[in-house]
Amino acid sequence: MSISDKQSEQNYDLFYEKIKNNLINQGGFQKVTRVRIIDKLLDEEYINHSYHKNLLRTAIIKDKKDEKYDMLSSLLVSSSVLLFFLIVFVPEKETFTRVLFSIYILCIYLIAYMYKE
Repeated sequence: MSISDKQSEQNYDLFYEKIKNNLINQGGFQKVTRVRIIDKLLDEEYINHSYHKNLLRTAIIKDKKDEKYDMLSSLLVSSSVLLFFLIVFVPEKETFTRVLFSIYILCIYLIAYMYKE
């Protein structure tokens, strides 16, 4: 017997956190994303194919947005650490090293700006 969309929606609300925690507890190096959670819900037959298809598009968009945010955060943190290192540890006499660090930090900020959206 096939699961209805209404039952799929109820199961999604009930089992989403359980599946998410199971994926987190599995360990490994795989990232727990909305798409993986929805796919797991489909594999365990908590939701039907049409409900899965309806959720998949928004889940992909949200996962991409989260990935951009993670990348932006890591770029800004790394450039801040490098800037701190440049200011504190590189002597002022080392102008060539300072210029190279500055160009590198500028490139990081430009990449972060490109993915800011």
